[in-house]
Amino acid sequence: MSMINLLKKPQAKIIAAVVAAFLVVGWTAYTVMAGRATYVLEVNGQALGVVQGKAIVRAALAELKAEASKDLGRPVRAGRQVALVRYTSSAAETEATAPGTGAGQTGGKPGQTSAAQGQANGAATAPQGLAELSNSAAVREALRTLSPLATDGFMIKIEGQDVVGLLNKDEAQAVVDELKAEEAMRIKQRGGSVASLEIEQRVTVEAAPIPLDKLRAKDEAKRILARGTDKIETYVVSRGDSLWTIANRHGMTVDTLLKANPEIRNSATISPGQKLNLIAASPYISIVSVEVKTVKEWIPFPVQVVEDATLWPWQVVVQQPGVGGQKEVTYRIERRTSDRQQKTSVLSERILSEPKVQVEVHGTKRAPDLGTGTLYWPVPTGRLTSGFGWRRLNYHTGIDLGAPRGTEVSAADGGTIVFLGTKGRYGRTIMIDHGGGHIVTLYGHLNGFAAGLTEGSTVQKGQLIGYVGSSGNSTGPHLHFEVRIDGKPVNPLTYYPAR
Repeated sequence: MSMINLLKKPQAKIIAAVVAAFLVVGWTAYTVMAGRATYVLEVNGQALGVVQGKAIVRAALAELKAEASKDLGRPVRAGRQVALVRYTSSAAETEATAPGTGAGQTGGKPGQTSAAQGQANGAATAPQGLAELSNSAAVREALRTLSPLATDGFMIKIEGQDVVGLLNKDEAQAVVDELKAEEAMRIKQRGGSVASLEIEQRVTVEAAPIPLDKLRAKDEAKRILARGTDKIETYVVSRGDSLWTIANRHGMTVDTLLKANPEIRNSATISPGQKLNLIAASPYISIVSVEVKTVKEWIPFPVQVVEDATLWPWQVVVQQPGVGGQKEVTYRIERRTSDRQQKTSVLSERILSEPKVQVEVHGTKRAPDLGTGTLYWPVPTGRLTSGFGWRRLNYHTGIDLGAPRGTEVSAADGGTIVFLGTKGRYGRTIMIDHGGGHIVTLYGHLNGFAAGLTEGSTVQKGQLIGYVGSSGNSTGPHLHFEVRIDGKPVNPLTYYPAR
């Protein structure tokens, strides 16, 4: 019994000692964790990420300074406030420290608060969504995005706003001077002379600390002033692209795309492999110029028409050829480069040679009323492949009758041939006037014409006039058939109620 008691007493002491040790360690850990701080790294009030302590920020700043100093060959210093907003486990506090300006220095004002202090007391963590910057390299890369460092240089200011900085004063001034000189050269290349040329905005070059993210070489500074941004995005045109599809794919309007690429006018002018800008320029400066330009212009000759009832309406005889005149015109042209506005006025005009009138004889002979008013199906074996009216984006002014190449085409009614030849997108075409120009039928995409027919020939309803083909703008053999009433296309199927 006593032996057991002797054993139990030492065990009790050991257990008590262990428990006491655990309590001490636990309390120490709690007090350490309770006092541990988390900081949100900010540059000029913009949060970059979360760090644990000031030392890591000081190290990153020191590395950035050394690196930038070596690259530039000149000293750099803090140019923007670097602050640490402190969060503890019990509350959020602002320590607007400036690690870049010395250990422990405080830049905060009495009563300064952070967004976190607007939360309820007892906030335990920093704002969500910020990256954790766990080492000096991560802090350094975060600081690069909004460089807190600066060096002495010269800032180009537009209307008092800092835009871009350069190291050399002469180069900074040359940026502005060269932009004006380049615009003057463009005026001369257009054949004009410069009357005046000024930058519309107030531009100054001032000695100032230049944040490293605003420091540029001369040529890049010129591009920034001229475009309004140093960001350039391009798109390479692929087969089948149009301005609408490109704009839609990139969340733009066609208007915006055209402004970004003023050299293009419509989809027909773009081709595979061509590069398009996706960001429209919004220049910081606008150069207003006045140029004087003298050009020689053609004066069109007037036309005198003489009617002749012995000729058909499609017959025109030039009785006396006209001769164009010439004049010398001096223009005043005012331009603004920022929005490409142009205002043109005539300063003087001098006639160099007068135009001579052209006399034309126009026929007025009426086609005889040979039509019956009812129409014959022009391709008896043809099937309707496309109707009258809207087809996707185009308006179809007739109907298409599919048939093999060489199939006979007949006159829909009796009349006079008023056109026989090639007619633009219709290809080989015949037009028949069925009486006084009131009803005219058109037969397009023909492979050829029936023998013996000419303009002025009269035909009977159902008479052979040509053969189905695919001439002009056509995707395969068919007849394009139109009916025009007083010159306006109407649906031909209204004349064929059974079809």
